[in-house]
Order: sequence, then structure tokens, then C-alpha cells
Amino acid sequence: MDNNTDRARLVADTTGSEFEPTSYDIAPKDMPLAERLASFDPLATPSPVKLTGGGAFKAPERFTVEILPPDRRAKIEQELAQVPGSQRAQREHELVTEALKQNSVELRIKAGPGEGATPVERERFLLAREVYELENEELAILAELAKVEKAVPVFNEITGEPVIDPKTGQQQMKLIDLIQGDRRKAMEARAAEIRRQIDLLNGFEGDRRLQRALKVTVEAEKARQQQLAEEQEARRRADEIIRNERIEAKAEAYAKNRRNTL
Repeated sequence: MDNNTDRARLVADTTGSEFEPTSYDIAPKDMPLAERLASFDPLATPSPVKLTGGGAFKAPERFTVEILPPDRRAKIEQELAQVPGSQRAQREHELVTEALKQNSVELRIKAGPGEGATPVERERFLLAREVYELENEELAILAELAKVEKAVPVFNEITGEPVIDPKTGQQQMKLIDLIQGDRRKAMEARAAEIRRQIDLLNGFEGDRRLQRALKVTVEAEKARQQQLAEEQEARRRADEIIRNERIEAKAEAYAKNRRNTL
């Protein structure tokens, strides 16, 4: 594209357009509820894993690295090697606890939260999973692009003499990428597209999806509260009806007794 292109020509003309983006604004009176629902502890969301056997999990007083999978132990064991023996058990418990919390969050990201999670909770974890998957794909592409097939010596194009690196005094070497040509261009384009998608998910698109999910969550919670209030009112009125019936029955009995004594 010509860099001198008039920017005004690139702006869409929306004059007369009746299109209006859907609004997910929340009413001011509902903002306290929305803020409470949006501010949740990821670890407090329902887990996708359910315990079987009918018994609750009983945590030990102190956790040790043995309860972690092998790929999660190495970093903790390296840090514990620098901790004095008298402090090792406590520090091990703290590090393992943090690892378990992180694993719990990652589980919810990969599998989604369990039954009972709100729409905004599900959307936040879904966004995190999408970013996680895109970042993994991006890293895999960049790793492939970084692979080198071989290194070849560099010669002066005119004299044909070796080009010497002034810092090392050795002949310069040129790295030849393993992936070249159209395949490399396609992979670079895909990596750029992935980065664009990640930026959108971490920015405007992610914010809008969360706002939509939050509005749905607020409306669902308001309906739940309304249903609960109606249930409580119905129970109160039922108690009142029964009370009135008892009073009416007693009044009838008194009236009957008085009529018999006249």
C-alpha cells in the first residue's frame, strides 16, 4: 500500500447507517451486584473434577513434593536445595500449596469450570483457554522458524576473500534457516495473525465478551433473587393463611359455644 494514501479514504462512510452495536451496559442500580459477580476467586469456582467414593478429601497438615507430578517437582526441589534444613518443611509446604493452586486454575482453564459456574466465570476461563492455545501455537511456530539447517562461511562478494569478524578474528558464518521460501512466509503470517488474535482477546474483543457474559450473569442473578423473594413471600403468606384459618376455626368454636349458652 502506498504510504502516502490519504487516511480519509480508508475511513468507512457510515452516514445514514442504522447499524448500532448491541449494548451490554449495566444499569447503575445493578452496578454493585455486577461488581460483586465480576470479582470472583478463580479457585472458588466449581471444579470440573468431582470426587468419587462418597468421602471428602482430607488434606495433610503439610504438603510435600511427592504429591506433585514429576514435571512439577524439579523447580521446587531446586529452590528447596537453597533453604536451611530447619525451614525446609514449612517452605516445601508453601511451594507445593502454590503449585496445587496453580494446577487447579490451569485445570479450570483447560477443562472449564464445573457445574454451577456463572456465565461470566465460564467466559473468563474460556478466554484464558483460547489465549493459552494460541500462545502454544505461536511458540511452536517460532521454534520451527528458529531452527537452523547449517552455518556457511561468508565471503566478500567482490574479492571472494573470507569476511573476518573483527571481534573474534574468525571468519564470519551465516546461518541458513531450515524453513525457507513460501512455507516460511506462510508460517510468519500465521504467527502474526495469532499475535493479532491474542491482542484482541486480551483487549477489545475479550472485554466485550466479558461485558456480555456479565450482563447475562447479572440478569440471571436478579431473576434468581426475585424467585427467592417470591418463594419467601409465598411461604410467609402461607403461614399467615394457616394462622388466619386457625384463628377463624377458634372463633367459630367460641361463637358456637356462645350461641349454645344463649
